[in-house]
Amino acid sequence: MASPSAMHGLRHLALLAGVTLLHGCAPVPWVVGTGYHYDSRSNIFSTTPDFIVAGKTTRREVLLRMGEPDSVWIDESVISYSTAYDTGGTAVFVVFGGPNTVIGGLPIGGGETEFRRLVVSFDAQGVVRDARLEKKRCAYLMQCFADAAATESGTPKGQ
Repeated sequence: MASPSAMHGLRHLALLAGVTLLHGCAPVPWVVGTGYHYDSRSNIFSTTPDFIVAGKTTRREVLLRMGEPDSVWIDESVISYSTAYDTGGTAVFVVFGGPNTVIGGLPIGGGETEFRRLVVSFDAQGVVRDARLEKKRCAYLMQCFADAAATESGTPKGQ
């Protein structure tokens, strides 16, 4: 037998399905997979890499092990690597439109996305000064990236 919280969720899903069908909408369930986004790097894990040691590791070592950074400050004193990792779950995509026409859709529910950013700063000699891993869990990927861009400290090249 299903738990009370699962039954509560199923009741809400059934109510949502009934309301959307009455208004010309159709709920389409889908499973959100677990793992890195298809266009996201997969070498940013849930902890700062052990090989990065403040006062010891050089910029060259970081670049050789991590690859080309996703952003670099103008003075090259800070680089960062970013990724997005889905935690999985089930979501509902509500499709709406008119007769014989799909106008759009809206994702509801589903798993979360964990946005991870490894930020590494260097001293004037190119030795690691500090390395930190920033993490944020978001219901929607675009919320993660918008929040990260708003809190970005420093100025990436080309801007």
